[in-house]
Amino acid sequence: MPIARKAPRNVKEERKERASAWLAAFVIGLPALGLVAVIVALRGRS
Repeated sequence: MPIARKAPRNVKEERKERASAWLAAFVIGLPALGLVAVIVALRGRS
């Protein structure tokens, strides 16, 4: 899959973009993971 977006001007920007992307994935993924764990626990108990 080719990278379509423009390359950042310097390494610091690249690192910042990557960090914010990781942060977004973490913020979205963690509650989703918790929700899945709760559902699995509830289904396993019933």
